[in-house]
Amino acid sequence: MEANKYCQCCGMPLTDEDMLSREADGSINDDYCKWCYADGKFAYDSKEKLLDFLMEHVPNTEDIPDDERRAAYDGYLSQLKRWKEESKIIKAPLIVRFTVKGACLVIGSEW
Repeated sequence: MEANKYCQCCGMPLTDEDMLSREADGSINDDYCKWCYADGKFAYDSKEKLLDFLMEHVPNTEDIPDDERRAAYDGYLSQLKRWKEESKIIKAPLIVRFTVKGACLVIGSEW
């Protein structure tokens, strides 16, 4: 697996080939994880729906206000292939970092 490869929808590190998405014909699409793209279709038809999912399911271990968390996620997602064209680049107030522990997204002020 190529080093530093990330899902171009959610930003999760793609560390194992089992995480890669597939097209409708079964071929591998290595731009996206299998949770964001499967059988040639995206799971999230808008960035807002993905943001809603992240806000609901990602633990807020640092008690960051929801509006700041959402802005950080939005800023990060806006740089990815799936959302870049529809988004203006937003400078997020926090650095966003992913961990592979249960595919959690962690935000904080240090990388």
